[in-house]
Amino acid sequence: MKTTRRIKLGAFLTYNKVLASMHYGDADMFTDINIETQTTCNRKCVYCPNFTHERPYKKMSIALFRKIIDELSRVGYRDHVTFSGYGEPLIDKRLPDMSLYVREKLPKAKIRIHTNGDFLTPAIRKKLEKMKVEIKISRHDVNLEGENLYNRGGLVKVKNNCMAGATVCIQPLFRCMVFASGNVILCCNDYLETVKLGNVKKENTISLWKRNKCFRHNVGSGHLIQRLPVCRKCTDADSGKA
Repeated sequence: MKTTRRIKLGAFLTYNKVLASMHYGDADMFTDINIETQTTCNRKCVYCPNFTHERPYKKMSIALFRKIIDELSRVGYRDHVTFSGYGEPLIDKRLPDMSLYVREKLPKAKIRIHTNGDFLTPAIRKKLEKMKVEIKISRHDVNLEGENLYNRGGLVKVKNNCMAGATVCIQPLFRCMVFASGNVILCCNDYLETVKLGNVKKENTISLWKRNKCFRHNVGSGHLIQRLPVCRKCTDADSGKA
């Protein structure tokens, strides 16, 4: 099972490297940037750290959001821009305008939103679909007890540790995670922002990503996983999913 998973993940990484090389002339460029615009969520799901570890409220400024998108525009970014994090994206009423800004500045990008769907009105949905925004709605109407869930760096208790015993993590190799604070986090599972690569308020997003190349690859290859508390506890190692 582990061997099969390694083969699939290896193929996934190779695909992303080829894509990045074709699009930006750099195999190490991220092909997915997750942007959390605010930290609040209206739900308290048992499989999310927000259930027991609510974070202080933060809201990303429009100026900072546009700075990030403008920096991506300068390199012709054309891969995934994902409105995601631990805050519910559609609580932020600015989201349709933010999506429009992304579409105007990054016409070839693939925009998507991870949402619980509670605030997805027909009017908002129509606006987003007009801008070709992919809407991914979380599952809440089913029993998740038997599902393979991730423990989000040890903050969530799960019955099925689907990636337990893994020694590598590909998250830092293809996904740039920007929290509402402006911090770029090593991995989307680091809910408490314990391993920061830097902050986009102070540094160019892409320069920050490239400056941390050696560190990210040492984590991705498994050399540093046992030295980082959040990684030692995490069951999402070996995974390409968020």
